[in-house]
Formats: sequence, C-alpha cells, structure tokens
Amino acid sequence: MSRRRLAAAAATAAALLAACGARDPGGAFVDSRPPPGLAERFHPPEGWAWGLVSTGGPLHRYGVAAPAAVAGADILVLPDEGETAETWFETIRELGGAGYTVWVLEAVGQGGSERLKTADRKRGDAGFADDVAAAQAMIGQVIRPRGPLILLGEGTGALIAARTVETGAHPAGLILSGSPCAPDVGLLRAWSAAADDAALGRTHDAWRGAVTNAWRRANPDLRPRPPTPDWRPAREKFVAETAAASKAIAAPTLILAPEGAPACLASAHAERRVVAEAGPALELEDDRRREGWLAAIEVFLKQVGRRPAIPQATSLFKQGGPL
Repeated sequence: MSRRRLAAAAATAAALLAACGARDPGGAFVDSRPPPGLAERFHPPEGWAWGLVSTGGPLHRYGVAAPAAVAGADILVLPDEGETAETWFETIRELGGAGYTVWVLEAVGQGGSERLKTADRKRGDAGFADDVAAAQAMIGQVIRPRGPLILLGEGTGALIAARTVETGAHPAGLILSGSPCAPDVGLLRAWSAAADDAALGRTHDAWRGAVTNAWRRANPDLRPRPPTPDWRPAREKFVAETAAASKAIAAPTLILAPEGAPACLASAHAERRVVAEAGPALELEDDRRREGWLAAIEVFLKQVGRRPAIPQATSLFKQGGPL
C-alpha cells in the first residue's frame, strides 16, 4: 500500500461526498477530531487516510494506514456493532508497527458510515447483506490485495467477516473475535455519555473502555442511533445463516472468544482459543487479558501472512493517561 494509494483513497472519499451534496445529519463523513486530552496511543496512526465505499446503498466509511516499508499482507478489520474505526486505533498502530497494512471498514449506521433513512431503517428485510457487500467491495475494488489478505472481525464484525468468506472472498486467513453468537446487552441501548464500554462490562480496562465514548463526545456525528425493534431478530437470523455455512469455510481460521461465550462459528480449519475472564470487547481489554489475545493474533499472522512478529506491545499499553 503506497502513499499514493492513500491519497487516492482520500480523493475518492471527497468525490463521493461532493456527489452527495450537502451532508444530512445521517450522512456519511470521513473525518473526526481527536478528543482533548486523549492519550497518544488512541490517536490515528501515522499516515492514516479515510475513504468511502459504495455498493449502491448506504455509503460505508473506511480507513487505512500503511507501514513505511512495503507490506506483504493486508488486514481488513470489521468492528463490532457499537464500535467505530476510532475504537481500533491502538490495535491498528500495533499491527502497522509490525509491517502490515491495516484497513478498517464500518458497518451501516456505525462510525462515519451512512445511517439508514427513517423510511428504510428496518433491518428485517435486508438483514446485514449490505455490510457483507461492502466488505466484498472493499476487497475487490479498494484493497485489491497483491499479497496475503487477512480478515479480522470482532463481534458482529466477525459474523460479517465469516459471511464475506462464505459468499466468495478468499483470504489467506480469517480471525473471528469476541462474542458473535449473542449480541451484547449494551449494544441494544441508545448512546449514553455515561455508559462507556467499561461501565457496560465489555472490558475491565477503564482507559480503553472510555475511548469510543471520548471520540463520540468530541464528534457527535459518530454517535449511533438506537436500534430498531427488528434489529435483534435480523441479527439472530444472520447468526443462524452464517453459522450453518461456516462449516464449509476453507480458509485457516482463528476463533478468539471470551470465557463462556457460545460457539456458533466453526470449520474444519478453525482453531478456537478462549481468553479467560474477559469481556466481549477483547481488543479493549486490560493488559493481562489483551496480551493473550494479541499474542494469538501475532502467531496466526506469522503463519498465514509471513510477516515479522508484532513488537512487544507492553510499552504501548503503559502510555497515556486520563481521557
């Protein structure tokens, strides 16, 4: 991934926004400002660029950071429902520091992606098909990988990642993280400045748990709308369909789950690892729990991506202060 391609991504995003005219409150946007006092490790990685991908429906926001040297592998991150690209900046920094080009794609209604209009906000009919289509478009139209591609999905993003493979994508590896089979109770609530990921029990780490809400306080457009009543049944249907087809996934697969999470995604090529006593937001957990999660990803990436090991992240974990 070259700096020229990063610039092209930003130019494409600007052109898409210009074509849409003045942005409505639920429209897509491709920038956000760091909250005051936010620790450096939670800021955008160096060289970060935003873009938009269109599949004929709502616009999806994505971001990308490339290492200084030519990367031999691309990682596409699909965040959980209730998360934004900004939620993942610390992890993206660590993966980028290991020599990977890291992309992140937000689902409909999340982060800077377009919100569904009032008249078509129901998930029941379309389900999550547009999110899967956007992931396919990212791979085929935007990333166009020239080396190994690894999909990393968290929570609902893990379902989208698995479904993307089930419907035709051929990554070198697939990482399914979190609790995709059952939605977090916290994700079904409207946004609240007081209820961050730590308060909702999604992580034991107060600093990481406060990151997403810190970005949302500073950028009101990042705040999600409350889910519609048919969100849960649509998601349950998506879980059932994805789980039934996951047995045929041929790509090497790493499943990382918090202790006690039900197992619904499996294949003959899957390895399942449990993170003891962890909340569902594994990428936001405290050092003791997160280091095992990150180490498992490191080993998997070395196997399927043929890249150097991720540097010890402990020094990064200790940086920063109050949000």
